[in-house]
Amino acid sequence: MFAPRRLLFLALAAGLALALLFPALAPTPAAAHAFLVSTTPASGSVAAANIGEVRLTFTEPVTVRPQNVAVATAAGKRVDRGDAHTLAGDVATVSVSVPHLDDGVYTVTYALISDDTHPVSGTFSFGVDVAPTGAAGATTGTLTSTTLLEALGRWLTLVGLVLLVGPVAFRLFVLTPAASVDVTPIFERRAVRWLWIAVAVLVVGLLANLIATAAASTLGPISAALTPGALIAALTGRFGNLWLARLALLLVPALALPLIGAEHAMDEVAPDEHQGRRTLGVWWAMLLAGGALAALIALGGHAATTAPVALSVLVDWTHVAATGVWIGGLLTLAFVLPGVTRSLGAADGGLALASAAPRFSLLATGCIQALIVTGLYQIWAHVARPENLATTAYGRTLLLKLALVVPLVALGAVNRLTIVPRLRERLTHGASEAGMAGLLTRRLWRVVWGEAALGLAVLAVVGLLTALPPARDAEAATGPTAPGSAAGQPNPNSNAVTLAANAGTTLVTLTVGDTSAGAGALTVVLHDPLGNPLTDAAVQARLTPPAGGVATTVALTQRNGQYNGATSITAAGHWQIAVDVTPKDAGASTATFALDLPAGGARWLLAASDAAMNRLTSLREHQTISSGGTPVVTEYEFVAPDKAHIQTGTASETIAVGTQRFDRTNGGAWSTSTWPEDGGYRWPRNDYASGASEVTLLGQEQVDGVACWVVAFLDNASGARLTFWIGQQDYLVQRETMYATGHYMESRYSDFNAPITIVTPR
Repeated sequence: MFAPRRLLFLALAAGLALALLFPALAPTPAAAHAFLVSTTPASGSVAAANIGEVRLTFTEPVTVRPQNVAVATAAGKRVDRGDAHTLAGDVATVSVSVPHLDDGVYTVTYALISDDTHPVSGTFSFGVDVAPTGAAGATTGTLTSTTLLEALGRWLTLVGLVLLVGPVAFRLFVLTPAASVDVTPIFERRAVRWLWIAVAVLVVGLLANLIATAAASTLGPISAALTPGALIAALTGRFGNLWLARLALLLVPALALPLIGAEHAMDEVAPDEHQGRRTLGVWWAMLLAGGALAALIALGGHAATTAPVALSVLVDWTHVAATGVWIGGLLTLAFVLPGVTRSLGAADGGLALASAAPRFSLLATGCIQALIVTGLYQIWAHVARPENLATTAYGRTLLLKLALVVPLVALGAVNRLTIVPRLRERLTHGASEAGMAGLLTRRLWRVVWGEAALGLAVLAVVGLLTALPPARDAEAATGPTAPGSAAGQPNPNSNAVTLAANAGTTLVTLTVGDTSAGAGALTVVLHDPLGNPLTDAAVQARLTPPAGGVATTVALTQRNGQYNGATSITAAGHWQIAVDVTPKDAGASTATFALDLPAGGARWLLAASDAAMNRLTSLREHQTISSGGTPVVTEYEFVAPDKAHIQTGTASETIAVGTQRFDRTNGGAWSTSTWPEDGGYRWPRNDYASGASEVTLLGQEQVDGVACWVVAFLDNASGARLTFWIGQQDYLVQRETMYATGHYMESRYSDFNAPITIVTPR
């Protein structure tokens, strides 16, 4: 005699034991699907021969192996050192070392895995002493053979899941209630065959996903991914943890199905009325395994990197589980139940069908309602605007899915509201209505088979949908496109550099156009301290080339609120640009700018700086603010995670400790209030990279003996233009300037992680 519970516990224990071996499944909140957002050198730019490394920054963390980023000459000779890796403080940025480069064009090819387990690959080019020809932008594969193989693997995984969950849910929720004809034993014997097919399809889907991931990590053809080394190497990182956990879960049905088959074989020899109760726990175990598999699918998709991650994963799990029960139930109705009803004969088979169909319709209705709610959430999370449905591959695929779901739901409604009620009514009249009942039964089967076919088509589209980048992230990766060059407005020219500085009390915003090819246009926009545009000034630019070259002067002409001029900047190196501004009826003043050409994107530096600053435990800041009059100096002290001391001259002093705030003026008595932000005061909270555009590396400078990268960017939230001096060794901000309308600020930072004490006033 078999011991069902013992075998069940062994199956569950084996699955859980293997799953616990791979615990690193916690998702990281970020944008779903990794996009390449910046490179150093910039794509299409001219770089120095001694750059030392190539960097690629993505929208989310990535997994990369040493050989997964290649830098090659135009002749195809690889020159990188084969040491690609993510940065210690910025796992969304990949770096690979290169030697001193000869003159020529270089192509960078990358193939890696994003944090939501999708393969990411593409290429871009840069030149040394020569500009690359062709398109300047980096290209990332979308519908490559690897992507299609990944989509196939995800589709097979979904098909396997619905083939597993559907019959199990049908057995537990549709056939369990008392019926006029007990079809449970016959159903179980037939369902076991289909469940073995489900396990086989899941195994094939897992293998397809593994091969696709291995191929995305080899920089070669898919055949190169079929080697044992490539397949084993793919089973690293988050993808490998999820893949192995899914494989472990398949042990549950693999051990449960022989148990069910053995019980039925014994029942045929010696019928036992308690056999159904003994195997009921095994069916529940398989349902739990299917639910866990749906959770792992959610953790390996877009939801795992869509903030808020916990809610997104829960919604996606509900969506996948409801799909499995609904479409899996339809496939069960179409392919398992017909054999059951035929074995019972026309009369009993019709009664069994008329009894099961309404209960399944009720279950399907609940699943459809859950799918509508979770589907609306997913559209909100992954589609930024309605037009994205037509302008992105994700949006068009989503529309195709909806176009298939609508007739699928309509066919289900026809069965539920018309055919099934009429069939039950005819069957109650017995032989007098047998002919009509047979006709209605055939109609019901035809509709069910149509639903099943549409269900499989929906799963195919969903497999492709999960392999494509969401529409919201595809749009976000392209960056802002609004026109304008004034402070607070994004610059439409991706090769232009826009900077801001003060000429007296006038805000000067300078745009140097097309820096990758030798600048041509200069554009200046002026604003007074109140934000009003100045259009009646005399403006000229003085440009001093590198290595003490002869300076040139360019007169700028006002047109449509901007001062424009043409020049030529062809020499690479450090340029000094001075803009002389003489407003009407006022004296002249000068704004100065420094720029290293060719200029490149530096979002990775900004992200690395955010990460480094957020790791600090303490800091001091010396801040000077001016709007053209007497500057105001403020001293700040910060202590993580919730303390600050702010002293503005001798006039005011503030201390923040958690939810409490203490203020006094001129050394007087302290007043106490509640810090206005929810949860109290928090420090540090640097997050400039996520809200920045036009991030540009201007060059290198020393700040108090510290070698720094100089990075300028537009802060979209405030509309201000900021410049950071970021330490080249530790990525800490040493100096910061901010220019906005009527407002100038400079900060210098010191005493990083120094012993600073901030106490609550008595």
